[in-house]
Amino acid sequence: MSRKRALGSMRRVLVPVVYGCDSSRAVALAHALAAEVVLLGLVRMDPGEPLSAGASRAREVRMLLAALAQDGTVYFTGRGGLLFALNSNGTEKWRRRVTAKR
Repeated sequence: MSRKRALGSMRRVLVPVVYGCDSSRAVALAHALAAEVVLLGLVRMDPGEPLSAGASRAREVRMLLAALAQDGTVYFTGRGGLLFALNSNGTEKWRRRVTAKR
């Protein structure tokens, strides 16, 4: 019995990609289980640490996400409720303002 049949058919799987951790096996498993795989990049910031201190870690995570993503598109959030999409070469694909529904 295949993994897809054993676990059922999933449409979308979210895979956290954490700075400093190898996520390649989790991404490969997600692609085996679902039609759509969403990669979520995470960078830890210490309390009181300036945002600029995490900028190099965030760049590394974005490069890792681009390498793991099938089409190379990387999605990330910024301050002010903005969601960005970057092409694999780092250029901006689009940006959207997102708000939480209450």
